[in-house]
Amino acid sequence: MNGRRIGVFICQCGTNIGRTIDVLQLAEELKPLPDIEWVEYGKYLCSNEGLAAIRDAIKKFNLDRVVVGACTPRNQEKQFSFICQDAGLNPYLLEMVNLREQCSWVHLNDKEGAMRKAKELMLMGIAKAKFLEPQYASSIAVSSKLLVVGGGVSGITAAISAARQGHQVLLVEKESELGGLLRYTDTLFPTGMKSADVLCSLIDSLKNEKGIEVMTSTTLFFVEGSVGRFKVKLKRIDEKPENEEVNKDIPLERTVGAIILATGAVEAKPVGHYHYGDDPRILTEIELEKRFKNEEFLEPKEVVFIQCVGARGEDVPYCSKICCVTAIKNALKIKEMFPNVKISILHRDIFVAGLLGEQFYNKAWDAGIQFHYYQLNKKPEVKLEGIDLTVSGTFGKAVEVISFSPDLLILTTPMVSHEGTIEISKVLKIPLDSDKFLLEKNPKIYPMDSQKKGIYLCGCCREPALVSKCIAQGQGAASRAAIQLGKEYITLHPMASVDAETCRGCGRCIDVCPNDALEMVEDENGRHVKVNDILCQGCGTCCATCWTHSIHMNCFHSKHLNAMINTLINIDRKGESINV
Repeated sequence: MNGRRIGVFICQCGTNIGRTIDVLQLAEELKPLPDIEWVEYGKYLCSNEGLAAIRDAIKKFNLDRVVVGACTPRNQEKQFSFICQDAGLNPYLLEMVNLREQCSWVHLNDKEGAMRKAKELMLMGIAKAKFLEPQYASSIAVSSKLLVVGGGVSGITAAISAARQGHQVLLVEKESELGGLLRYTDTLFPTGMKSADVLCSLIDSLKNEKGIEVMTSTTLFFVEGSVGRFKVKLKRIDEKPENEEVNKDIPLERTVGAIILATGAVEAKPVGHYHYGDDPRILTEIELEKRFKNEEFLEPKEVVFIQCVGARGEDVPYCSKICCVTAIKNALKIKEMFPNVKISILHRDIFVAGLLGEQFYNKAWDAGIQFHYYQLNKKPEVKLEGIDLTVSGTFGKAVEVISFSPDLLILTTPMVSHEGTIEISKVLKIPLDSDKFLLEKNPKIYPMDSQKKGIYLCGCCREPALVSKCIAQGQGAASRAAIQLGKEYITLHPMASVDAETCRGCGRCIDVCPNDALEMVEDENGRHVKVNDILCQGCGTCCATCWTHSIHMNCFHSKHLNAMINTLINIDRKGESINV
């Protein structure tokens, strides 16, 4: 490691870093350190001018390591790696130090402390950089085929969008028909369009689009590989073989370059709430819409909606965000059909997002629909005595009890994650959030990406969403997938490596690897473990399990960690001397 020629580059990030950390002073304090060949700072290192400055410095000073103090590596590490490679430096000889999220943003009111911490972070980054070694990536050919799991509105939209971009698409649906929840609803917010018309239009477009293979009554039960080369196994459900020689249990195997999950959600059944199931007059929103759709709706004299049944701290902790507009939409539908009907909506809060939602809410008020606020500890009471159905409670600031005698009681329940979504998360080994919906990689930067590269999310498997949002997310997920499918090759970064000489071949790491990325081999070095770069996701579980310390993360080796810790220990807090 002797004789390193390290270049240090510090970014002001506009005022994100510069207003808290004096980057000029920081640069001056780093210049005298051993092995530091060049120190430079700039307002925006990720700009074309900043990247050009780094490239020129690498060439001019023959730098063999680069340390960049800027924002999170998740944002800009790729750009800095590319510029290092463009300058002739191995991209794995770059070390990123997060001065924004880990320092300036969290110490806005302590500039002296932020400055001290920034120096410590940079010194630790420099210490690690001295031990970085060149790494060499491999590549695999990309399958241009896309797998879409889920045939609801978001899945169909994603399939059509991807096919129109020139990709072969396999659309898999667990049910015997396409359409998801759209098959059971009557009209859509806010346009009032018939759900059946929208669904028919989508399915017609699907049938007319070349390159889409649709498989209904089919589930995904096995996946291996990584982005670009996923090997998937599908299984038919309740398929009757045409002859005895055909075995329906034989899986269908496909190789796809990317996967889009659109497994949807379901309406929670309010079992145990308000006598649901005891009387046919007590319905959920979907059951009400089925009556609209099938024209099985008789004129009522009074209708009561109860909002947030089982939501917001009862059966589930969250608000579905779409329940209020759904209730208002259905209440207006009833009012349009029967102008003289009395309609009351009992709510804990009305959530209608955006201008259209507010207009819808005002339209309901103007139509004579009454809104009554109730508290969680004073929920409405529903009594069912023979044929008499009554709803009563105290609402708002009133102390007197108000009673209703509805012909229909509609229980508005939250959308909850589909059982198929939970199963698919286990198959693909991608995480769920606390509400059991699929967890996106980053809600702002990568809202359509899952935690596993090459697998994308859209529709209600992410969160409860209106049809308009499901369509937008289906198009977004298809665009994200198309980026990977459009590549001829995908680079595989070497995440982990095994020291074959010290590996004892015990296989403990194989047992704990969540991605099945390790295999036992035997060669001139004896019996030892080998890493499959295609499957390895760099989680580091194998490193923590190996008792002989034979497995290491290539870019975060134990020697890197030791160097960083020793540097931090040796820093003189008074600033009189710094030893790296």
